[in-house]
Amino acid sequence: MTDGLVRIGRGKTVIPLRVRYPERSTLIRTLWDDRMKDPRPSDMTNTDNNKQYTPIKKAMADSYCEAMLPFKDDADLRAMYIDMDGGVRMGKVLEDLDAMAATVAYLHCSQPAFKSDFPMTILTAAVDRIEMRHLGIPANQNMRIRAMVTWVGHSSMEISLSVDGGVDSVGADASASNFKQMAMARFIMVARSKDGKQAMPVNTLELGSDRERAIFRAGQSLAEARKARQVRKQNPPGAEESRLLHDIFQSRDSNKAKPNLSRMSQTISKVVRICHPQEKNLHDLVFGGTLMREAFELATACSAIHCGQLPVFLAIDELAFCHPVPIGSILELTAMIVHVGLDDGFDSQVFGSSQGLNHTSTEKAKEAKKDMKRVHVQVVAHVLSIKDRSRLVTNTFHLTFEAPAETTPNVYPETYEEGILYLEGRRRLTSMRRTNSTIRQDNPINVDPLETGVPGL
Repeated sequence: MTDGLVRIGRGKTVIPLRVRYPERSTLIRTLWDDRMKDPRPSDMTNTDNNKQYTPIKKAMADSYCEAMLPFKDDADLRAMYIDMDGGVRMGKVLEDLDAMAATVAYLHCSQPAFKSDFPMTILTAAVDRIEMRHLGIPANQNMRIRAMVTWVGHSSMEISLSVDGGVDSVGADASASNFKQMAMARFIMVARSKDGKQAMPVNTLELGSDRERAIFRAGQSLAEARKARQVRKQNPPGAEESRLLHDIFQSRDSNKAKPNLSRMSQTISKVVRICHPQEKNLHDLVFGGTLMREAFELATACSAIHCGQLPVFLAIDELAFCHPVPIGSILELTAMIVHVGLDDGFDSQVFGSSQGLNHTSTEKAKEAKKDMKRVHVQVVAHVLSIKDRSRLVTNTFHLTFEAPAETTPNVYPETYEEGILYLEGRRRLTSMRRTNSTIRQDNPINVDPLETGVPGL
């Protein structure tokens, strides 16, 4: 049987993949065990030489991490990830991506003077994007996850990750040409003081090639786009959007009698549960990857009920981790379909088709997608305190699925609040098309910063 492994950093330190701790995936526990094997300082001062932590320059390759999951050879490992259709359970992959992004961020912030200790806390601030490059990840093939820092600000870092599949061997026998990218992701990590009250500066990036500079510029552009989106979210509906809402509300009574239309409120699905210690991360809070997995699986169930069959997952749009979820609190997840639209204008070159077409045949893909609809699901996570009965929004997730148009009714709002959510889903559709087109045409390297290997290795 082939053993799994994880390579950490430029020196490619190899860590055996350990199959244990069923409450966490094998990869997560391996990464966490490695991070916690050395003692951590309690403040920003090095206990050996009293040296203050000062940012230094590091190469992108210094933070590169790679994990190999040998699903083909390891039946026990495969059983931990397999879903009901025989593919890889995407919710488990989301957990792994969050843990991998944190490991990369800690690695970038490390310094020799601190003996790889991290005199700060690294948190997941946001997920800028997770999108599929091929529809579905097979569980009968080995899987690889690659990640590295591709942009840094004062206290924030963009971590680009790639999920690859289709390899028949692992370790030294694995050829990069045997992989194909299944999914890509961008996580935003931030450095905070130990008490979490102030931002801490992170190491800068030393850009040694034109390719590295192009990757960094892409990250900078995306950071600016995130700020612009935050501003646009506060904008009231424009003239066209106001007219659209007016027309929808005017036809509310007639819409109720149409079989191909559903009220948004009819699509709500909800989960309420208590958060247990087995779900905590290294900071004794609920692991962010767990929140993503549960939101994803609730959104999938919500879409399946509405569409009459399991939908195909396409992407998770921008989400922010606004507040931590303490152990012992009550977590409430509420999913609602906020927009359903035809795929006729969808970016087929990026996602391909659920009918087996790859993303090199644009015209055929567009033709196939005339019979498909895109389903936008919003999942809101509330944390409820048992002691003071307070209620706080901790996350808002935006997920996109694809389903056959024939069995997927459109949705319409009945209240102004629902109307705003409907418009937000519509805006995200338009923004997604524009962003994907711009990235592909003007900055293709940002589609996969790891596409042609790792800079500096």
